Amino acid sequence: LIMKRLDPDEGKIILKEDYNVDLIPQVLEDEQKDLSIDVFSYLESGRPIRELETYLQNIYEEIANEDNESKQKNLFKKVDKIEQKLNYYRYYEAEEDLLKIIYGMKIDDNLLKSKLSDISGGQKSKIAFARLLYSKPEIILLDEPTNHLDIDTKEYIINYIKNYKGGVYVISHDIEFLNEVTTKTLFLDKRLKTFELFNGNYDKFKKVIDHHELEIERKIEKQQEEEIKLRKIIEKYTNSSGNRKKMAQDREKKLEKLL
Repeated sequence: LIMKRLDPDEGKIILKEDYNVDLIPQVLEDEQKDLSIDVFSYLESGRPIRELETYLQNIYEEIANEDNESKQKNLFKKVDKIEQKLNYYRYYEAEEDLLKIIYGMKIDDNLLKSKLSDISGGQKSKIAFARLLYSKPEIILLDEPTNHLDIDTKEYIINYIKNYKGGVYVISHDIEFLNEVTTKTLFLDKRLKTFELFNGNYDKFKKVIDHHELEIERKIEKQQEEEIKLRKIIEKYTNSSGNRKKMAQDREKKLEKLL
């Protein structure tokens, strides 16, 4: 939903204009259709610098051929936006940024020269993660990110995320990873169909939720009692007419929400 690959059943997904959101794919083939390119080219494409440069050059050519002052102003506004984007992607330091990630994740020259189609599943996970970090999104989505990663790569990613200037959202069974990188924990309670945000990593959340468990059990019992009560009213008045039938219909709606 956040990546806008699905439409919500109700409500809206609202993101700040021009926010970049990216995720680590579970399977690289699903994200990258052209597997014939080499690893370095794939990593380098994480920041659309070349596309922005081409776009900027085209706009400058339009400005040179445009006599209308109002249209020129609009074109210069586009230039300003593109330059802001290039600054965000650290246009002058981008190559240095990429090399730091390559060195930090210990991606050797042989792997950089290899085609995506020729590398192993574990290598693909590593490369996909390196590209994600280089792409510099404001929001990073991580779904089981430590699968197939070696210890050195995992340690590098942990340190990188700790210093990352952006939002990172993680779903993982790797408790060690969660405790290292997370500062808030969102608890989705399937029994009560509610969610609550807790401050702290997984271990801190676990301590708090254990204390809440008794209260949660009480809420579940109360919910079950309410369900029984609603069902009795529905069974009693469904075949009635007038206000009693309306009462049964109203209770059916409440029961649907409860379930």
